[in-house]
Amino acid sequence: MIWWLPLIQAGISLFGAIKQSQDLGAQAKLVEEIGTANAGDVIELFEKNSKLRRKAAKYNAKQTWDLGFAGASAIMNSADHNYALMNASTNYKEGKMLLAQRYLLGDVRARVASSGISVNVGTPLYFQNQQAYEMTRDRKYTVAMEQLSALGALSDETQRAQLLLTETKQRADMTEFNSELEIEAMMNEALAQSNATKRGSMLNSSGLRVQASSALYSGLSDAIGFGVKAYGNRNV
Repeated sequence: MIWWLPLIQAGISLFGAIKQSQDLGAQAKLVEEIGTANAGDVIELFEKNSKLRRKAAKYNAKQTWDLGFAGASAIMNSADHNYALMNASTNYKEGKMLLAQRYLLGDVRARVASSGISVNVGTPLYFQNQQAYEMTRDRKYTVAMEQLSALGALSDETQRAQLLLTETKQRADMTEFNSELEIEAMMNEALAQSNATKRGSMLNSSGLRVQASSALYSGLSDAIGFGVKAYGNRNV
Protein backbone atom coordinates (compact mmCIF):
# COMPACT_ATOMS: atom_id res chain seq x y z
CA MET A 1 0.00 0.00 0.00
CA ILE A 2 1.33 3.45 -0.90
CA TRP A 3 1.58 5.15 2.46
CA TRP A 4 2.00 8.68 1.09
CA LEU A 5 -1.19 8.60 -1.01
CA PRO A 6 -3.23 10.13 1.86
CA LEU A 7 -0.76 13.03 1.87
CA ILE A 8 -1.71 13.80 -1.73
CA GLN A 9 -5.35 13.57 -0.75
CA ALA A 10 -4.64 15.90 2.18
CA GLY A 11 -3.01 18.42 -0.16
CA ILE A 12 -5.91 18.26 -2.61
CA SER A 13 -8.43 18.63 0.20
CA LEU A 14 -6.52 21.58 1.70
CA PHE A 15 -6.10 23.29 -1.69
CA GLY A 16 -9.78 22.82 -2.49
CA ALA A 17 -10.80 24.19 0.91
CA ILE A 18 -8.58 27.24 0.52
CA LYS A 19 -9.90 27.86 -3.00
CA GLN A 20 -13.52 27.49 -1.89
CA SER A 21 -12.90 29.76 1.09
CA GLN A 22 -11.33 32.40 -1.16
CA ASP A 23 -14.20 32.16 -3.64
CA LEU A 24 -16.78 32.53 -0.88
CA GLY A 25 -14.82 35.45 0.57
CA ALA A 26 -14.75 37.13 -2.85
CA GLN A 27 -18.49 36.57 -3.19
CA ALA A 28 -19.02 38.09 0.25
CA LYS A 29 -17.02 41.17 -0.73
CA LEU A 30 -18.91 41.47 -4.01
CA VAL A 31 -22.24 41.20 -2.19
CA GLU A 32 -21.17 44.02 0.15
CA GLU A 33 -20.05 46.20 -2.76
CA ILE A 34 -23.28 45.59 -4.66
CA GLY A 35 -25.33 46.31 -1.53
CA THR A 36 -23.42 49.55 -0.91
CA ALA A 37 -23.85 50.58 -4.56
CA ASN A 38 -27.58 49.81 -4.48
CA ALA A 39 -27.99 51.76 -1.26
CA GLY A 40 -26.16 54.69 -2.84
CA ASP A 41 -28.38 54.46 -5.92
CA VAL A 42 -31.45 54.74 -3.71
CA ILE A 43 -30.14 57.97 -2.15
CA GLU A 44 -29.02 59.33 -5.52
CA LEU A 45 -32.45 58.65 -7.02
CA PHE A 46 -34.11 60.38 -4.07
CA GLU A 47 -31.89 63.44 -4.54
CA LYS A 48 -32.75 63.65 -8.24
CA ASN A 49 -36.47 63.20 -7.57
CA SER A 50 -36.44 65.75 -4.76
CA LYS A 51 -34.85 68.33 -7.08
CA LEU A 52 -37.54 67.68 -9.68
CA ARG A 53 -40.25 67.86 -7.01
CA ARG A 54 -38.95 71.20 -5.71
CA LYS A 55 -38.68 72.56 -9.25
CA ALA A 56 -42.26 71.52 -9.99
CA ALA A 57 -43.50 73.01 -6.71
CA LYS A 58 -41.79 76.34 -7.41
CA TYR A 59 -43.24 76.39 -10.92
CA ASN A 60 -46.75 75.62 -9.65
CA ALA A 61 -46.43 78.22 -6.91
CA LYS A 62 -45.32 80.82 -9.45
CA GLN A 63 -48.20 79.93 -11.76
CA THR A 64 -50.61 80.24 -8.85
CA TRP A 65 -49.17 83.61 -7.88
CA ASP A 66 -49.14 84.93 -11.46
CA LEU A 67 -52.77 83.91 -11.95
CA GLY A 68 -53.85 85.43 -8.65
CA PHE A 69 -51.92 88.64 -9.33
CA ALA A 70 -53.49 88.91 -12.78
CA GLY A 71 -56.94 88.48 -11.23
CA ALA A 72 -56.27 91.11 -8.57
CA SER A 73 -54.89 93.51 -11.20
CA ALA A 74 -58.01 93.01 -13.33
CA ILE A 75 -60.20 93.77 -10.31
CA MET A 76 -58.29 96.97 -9.53
CA ASN A 77 -58.27 98.10 -13.16
CA SER A 78 -62.04 97.58 -13.35
CA ALA A 79 -62.51 99.34 -10.01
CA ASP A 80 -60.44 102.35 -11.13
CA HIS A 81 -62.36 102.52 -14.40
CA ASN A 82 -65.73 102.36 -12.65
CA TYR A 83 -64.61 104.96 -10.10
CA ALA A 84 -63.62 107.32 -12.90
CA LEU A 85 -66.97 106.76 -14.65
CA MET A 86 -68.91 107.38 -11.42
CA ASN A 87 -66.97 110.60 -10.80
CA ALA A 88 -67.60 111.75 -14.35
CA SER A 89 -71.31 110.99 -13.90
CA THR A 90 -71.36 112.89 -10.61
CA ASN A 91 -69.62 115.91 -12.14
CA TYR A 92 -72.06 115.89 -15.03
CA LYS A 93 -75.03 115.67 -12.69
CA GLU A 94 -73.62 118.46 -10.52
CA GLY A 95 -73.24 120.68 -13.58
CA LYS A 96 -76.83 120.05 -14.64
CA MET A 97 -78.12 120.80 -11.13
CA LEU A 98 -76.08 124.02 -11.05
CA LEU A 99 -77.48 125.12 -14.39
CA ALA A 100 -81.00 124.25 -13.23
CA GLN A 101 -80.43 126.29 -10.08
CA ARG A 102 -79.27 129.31 -12.02
CA TYR A 103 -82.13 128.99 -14.46
CA LEU A 104 -84.72 128.74 -11.70
CA LEU A 105 -83.33 131.69 -9.75
CA GLY A 106 -83.11 133.74 -12.91
CA ASP A 107 -86.67 132.86 -13.78
CA VAL A 108 -87.84 133.85 -10.28
CA ARG A 109 -86.05 137.19 -10.50
CA ALA A 110 -87.52 137.84 -13.92
CA ARG A 111 -91.08 137.06 -12.82
CA VAL A 112 -90.80 139.17 -9.70
CA ALA A 113 -89.18 142.05 -11.58
CA SER A 114 -91.86 141.95 -14.28
CA SER A 115 -94.46 142.61 -11.61
CA GLY A 116 -92.72 145.86 -10.65
CA ILE A 117 -91.48 144.57 -7.27
CA SER A 118 -87.82 145.04 -6.30
CA VAL A 119 -86.00 141.72 -6.14
CA ASN A 120 -83.13 142.98 -3.99
CA VAL A 121 -85.05 143.75 -0.79
CA GLY A 122 -87.61 142.20 1.52
CA THR A 123 -89.53 139.05 0.86
CA PRO A 124 -88.41 138.55 -2.76
CA LEU A 125 -84.78 138.66 -1.72
CA TYR A 126 -85.41 136.27 1.17
CA PHE A 127 -87.27 133.88 -1.13
CA GLN A 128 -84.43 133.93 -3.66
CA ASN A 129 -81.84 133.33 -0.99
CA GLN A 130 -83.88 130.49 0.52
CA GLN A 131 -84.30 128.87 -2.87
CA ALA A 132 -80.58 129.21 -3.60
CA TYR A 133 -79.68 127.76 -0.20
CA GLU A 134 -81.96 124.73 -0.58
CA MET A 135 -80.86 123.97 -4.11
CA THR A 136 -77.18 124.34 -3.17
CA ARG A 137 -77.71 122.08 -0.18
CA ASP A 138 -79.45 119.43 -2.33
CA ARG A 139 -76.74 119.65 -4.97
CA LYS A 140 -73.93 119.27 -2.44
CA TYR A 141 -75.74 116.41 -0.70
CA THR A 142 -76.26 114.58 -3.98
CA VAL A 143 -72.61 115.05 -4.97
CA ALA A 144 -71.36 113.96 -1.55
CA MET A 145 -73.52 110.83 -1.52
CA GLU A 146 -72.44 109.81 -5.01
CA GLN A 147 -68.80 110.44 -4.16
CA LEU A 148 -69.17 108.31 -1.02
CA SER A 149 -70.83 105.59 -3.09
CA ALA A 150 -67.97 105.68 -5.60
CA LEU A 151 -65.37 105.56 -2.85
CA GLY A 152 -67.23 102.71 -1.16
CA ALA A 153 -67.31 100.71 -4.37
CA LEU A 154 -63.60 101.39 -4.91
CA SER A 155 -62.83 100.37 -1.35
CA ASP A 156 -64.82 97.14 -1.67
CA GLU A 157 -63.06 96.18 -4.89
CA THR A 158 -59.67 97.07 -3.37
CA GLN A 159 -60.36 94.81 -0.41
CA ARG A 160 -61.49 92.04 -2.76
CA ALA A 161 -58.26 92.35 -4.73
CA GLN A 162 -56.18 92.32 -1.55
CA LEU A 163 -58.06 89.27 -0.28
CA LEU A 164 -57.41 87.52 -3.58
CA LEU A 165 -53.68 88.31 -3.29
CA THR A 166 -53.62 87.02 0.28
CA GLU A 167 -55.38 83.79 -0.68
CA THR A 168 -53.09 83.41 -3.68
CA LYS A 169 -49.99 83.81 -1.54
CA GLN A 170 -51.31 81.24 0.92
CA ARG A 171 -51.97 78.76 -1.89
CA ALA A 172 -48.54 79.36 -3.40
CA ASP A 173 -46.83 78.96 -0.01
CA MET A 174 -48.87 75.86 0.74
CA THR A 175 -47.84 74.33 -2.58
CA GLU A 176 -44.16 74.61 -1.66
CA PHE A 177 -44.79 73.62 1.96
CA ASN A 178 -46.63 70.44 0.96
CA SER A 179 -43.85 69.67 -1.51
CA GLU A 180 -41.27 69.91 1.27
CA LEU A 181 -43.35 67.58 3.43
CA GLU A 182 -43.55 65.07 0.59
CA ILE A 183 -39.80 65.36 0.01
CA GLU A 184 -39.16 64.75 3.70
CA ALA A 185 -41.35 61.64 3.57
CA MET A 186 -39.51 60.50 0.44
CA MET A 187 -36.20 61.06 2.22
CA ASN A 188 -37.29 58.91 5.17
CA GLU A 189 -38.39 56.15 2.80
CA ALA A 190 -35.14 56.40 0.82
CA LEU A 191 -33.03 56.21 3.98
CA ALA A 192 -35.02 53.25 5.26
CA GLN A 193 -34.67 51.44 1.92
CA SER A 194 -30.97 52.28 1.71
CA ASN A 195 -30.29 51.02 5.23
CA ALA A 196 -32.34 47.88 4.57
CA THR A 197 -30.32 47.24 1.43
CA LYS A 198 -27.06 47.64 3.34
CA ARG A 199 -28.24 45.37 6.16
CA GLY A 200 -29.37 42.74 3.67
CA SER A 201 -26.04 42.78 1.86
CA MET A 202 -24.12 42.64 5.14
CA LEU A 203 -26.25 39.71 6.28
CA ASN A 204 -25.66 37.83 3.02
CA SER A 205 -21.97 38.67 3.15
CA SER A 206 -21.73 37.45 6.72
CA GLY A 207 -23.35 34.15 5.72
CA LEU A 208 -20.87 33.72 2.88
CA ARG A 209 -17.93 34.45 5.19
CA VAL A 210 -19.23 31.86 7.66
CA GLN A 211 -19.40 29.38 4.80
CA ALA A 212 -15.86 30.32 3.77
CA SER A 213 -14.58 29.73 7.29
CA SER A 214 -16.48 26.46 7.54
CA ALA A 215 -15.07 25.28 4.20
CA LEU A 216 -11.54 26.16 5.30
CA TYR A 217 -11.90 24.45 8.67
CA SER A 218 -13.47 21.42 7.00
CA GLY A 219 -10.60 21.22 4.52
CA LEU A 220 -8.02 21.55 7.28
CA SER A 221 -9.78 18.86 9.26
CA ASP A 222 -9.81 16.51 6.26
CA ALA A 223 -6.17 17.29 5.53
CA ILE A 224 -5.21 16.51 9.11
CA GLY A 225 -7.18 13.28 8.91
CA PHE A 226 -5.38 12.28 5.73
CA GLY A 227 -2.06 13.20 7.31
CA VAL A 228 -2.71 11.02 10.32
CA LYS A 229 -3.73 8.21 8.04
CA ALA A 230 -0.51 8.59 6.01
CA TYR A 231 1.52 8.55 9.19
CA GLY A 232 -0.22 5.39 10.30
CA ASN A 233 0.33 3.73 6.92
CA ARG A 234 4.03 4.56 7.04
CA ASN A 235 4.46 2.53 10.20
CA VAL A 236 2.66 -0.51 8.81
